[in-house]
Amino acid sequence: MSKEYIITCESTADLTAASAKEAGIPVLQQYFRIGEEHLEDTAEEQAARYQCCMAALYHGASPVAVKNGFTQYLVLFAELIEQYDVIHVAPSGALSSSYSTATEVANLLMQVNSGTSIQVVDSLCTSAGYGMLVQDAAEQKRRGLSRKSMMNWLLDNRSRYHHVLFTDNLRTLRREDFMEKYPVKSHVLDPFTLFCLNEAGELTSFSRAHNEKKAVEQSIFYISRSYRMKHPRPDKCVVYHCDNKGGAERLQNAVELCFPHLSGTIPILPMGAVVSCCCGAGAVAVSFADGIEE
Repeated sequence: MSKEYIITCESTADLTAASAKEAGIPVLQQYFRIGEEHLEDTAEEQAARYQCCMAALYHGASPVAVKNGFTQYLVLFAELIEQYDVIHVAPSGALSSSYSTATEVANLLMQVNSGTSIQVVDSLCTSAGYGMLVQDAAEQKRRGLSRKSMMNWLLDNRSRYHHVLFTDNLRTLRREDFMEKYPVKSHVLDPFTLFCLNEAGELTSFSRAHNEKKAVEQSIFYISRSYRMKHPRPDKCVVYHCDNKGGAERLQNAVELCFPHLSGTIPILPMGAVVSCCCGAGAVAVSFADGIEE
């Protein structure tokens, strides 16, 4: 008799504790380091550890994301497989080692536990866009999608979640050697360079603006261009930021003005601490989904 399945993700999906609980999604905690102190990842702005991350970004203490090891995945999966089959949705494998480590642990556990199923999916996403994918998957599960159908749904739909990011502060991106791993190619790395995640989940620059107003305009153009190619308009959007709520509100207003069919107010969320360690203070992003299949 087959087990019920459960969807899991990692804290870089930047879900609040309440959102994860409501969706019924166990979240693997990630960590960041300030000096010798290791702190849990969180997207909850009121949390002391989140404020420590923000203060460090501003005062040059260089908070650094810490890679999860084999043991963390082993503990999560070993506990769950006693009752469930597992579908683990990992952050983009191009940005993190999580996908490869989770896959290694899953294969090991399935070898020694007959009849166990642990499937790992590369989300190709990060931060609030990753969270949007996971929450949409949880909604599909509530509607009765089987484990096999859920895997197909995730693989078919993950590329329909898109991400655009800009920042006026490139100090953190340079410090993390993002530009060494994801070359800027024809664009000069200036403040308000615009980045997206490409179809492989890699961070890549696609344009640059000279100020925030132009960056917002080019973000809107990117969304419009994406939908002219595939679908007439976006289905849903979320705006998020690293300690730049003013910039996030201006981007939110522009998206709502240009895409009035989107129901309700587009949410504005904080980037979690680990994502903030990589993007740096001042970053603003929008994730949007198109043509999501029921």
